[in-house]
Amino acid sequence: MANLITLPVTMLGQLSDISRELIRIAPGKQELGPLRIPNSIDNLSDRDPFVRLSSRLPMNPRVRFHSIIGNDTPGVALALSSDGIVPYESAHLEGAASELVIPSQHSVQENPLAILEIRRILKEQLRAAPAPSPSR
Repeated sequence: MANLITLPVTMLGQLSDISRELIRIAPGKQELGPLRIPNSIDNLSDRDPFVRLSSRLPMNPRVRFHSIIGNDTPGVALALSSDGIVPYESAHLEGAASELVIPSQHSVQENPLAILEIRRILKEQLRAAPAPSPSR
């Protein structure tokens, strides 16, 4: 899948040049294959180095966030549930201002209940925002 995501042709040419230069500098490392820039598909794996490092970073306590999680496993305890792709335990984030679990598959953002929840969150945010200062 990751190979389906491509970069602009000019950038690919530059990366090819860099890859050839790296092979020239370190010929013993050729078994690694050509240089490939990581992309969002790589970040889907819990074995991805970026995901492993960033998952240990603390969340800034000043950042308010909400969770909307799909559950496509009716009759299963919430802790063991899943949206069909992501298990609840991976989707659940401690410290969320709110969490709504709705009957939905992975594309929960398309569910009308999720859309209503986003509207609720945005309206709540507007009510909490300071009034704009009058313009001169």
